[in-house]
Amino acid sequence: MPRIISRSSIEASQQCMRKFYYNFLYKGTGYDEAAPPLPLLTGIAIHAGLEKCMRDMMAGTTEMDAAVYADEAVRAFQRETEEWRSTDDPSLLLQLEEGEALSRALVFSWVMTQAEKFYQQFEVISVEDEVRVPLASNIILAARADGVVRDRESGAYYVLNWKSTSGRPKAAAWTGEWTYAVQMWTEALALEDKLGIPIQGCIVEGLCKGWKKNGSFSTPLLYAYRKKEEDPEGRVSWLWSHEYEKAKGWEKVAMWKTPINETSEMH
Repeated sequence: MPRIISRSSIEASQQCMRKFYYNFLYKGTGYDEAAPPLPLLTGIAIHAGLEKCMRDMMAGTTEMDAAVYADEAVRAFQRETEEWRSTDDPSLLLQLEEGEALSRALVFSWVMTQAEKFYQQFEVISVEDEVRVPLASNIILAARADGVVRDRESGAYYVLNWKSTSGRPKAAAWTGEWTYAVQMWTEALALEDKLGIPIQGCIVEGLCKGWKKNGSFSTPLLYAYRKKEEDPEGRVSWLWSHEYEKAKGWEKVAMWKTPINETSEMH
């Protein structure tokens, strides 16, 4: 019986052979984790929203509604975290609220700012295709790329990868990993074999989720700062900053809980 390998199994074997055994070989299939960590579930939700956007592009849709794809991401996050929603742990409940709001915000922001430019430059050829390629008589490579796109001007084909990160200070190290990332070359190898076309490289669309400092999430997609007292003109002052030293005298506000009319005069 041939052995199936994948990017995940290769990376697990490089990190720890015991992890590789229990995750991929134990009882023939390996075991599944009881519950993935929340950051991973946020990534799954983001992929779901952007996958729908890519499928619409592949179908020739030119008018893309950011809210539709953001809602798809939220539904995916809610499905993935359904078993946790009965908790009475306030810390976990806050993490669930943040994850849902962040999934919505990242997908909405990408579609609003990047989708049109992306569509003008690239034709979407495939989305989330699962591919199995024989490497030898007893070894099969399994891969699943987020997408394959063709540059409309040059005709070159690329593998598309959606990536999310906590952002600084890890951003430089994060991008530096891509040149040697197993995922990049295994997906390119598998898709070249399936599609019968040369893959020129990989395009990584990176989304910054923000990071935690002193237990508090830092990203303007989730939080802003509001002046507790109104200015002489009767307006409320807002500060979009994660730098706590700049926010003295300001109130931290969860933007997903803030009615839109309260933010209409942000400056």
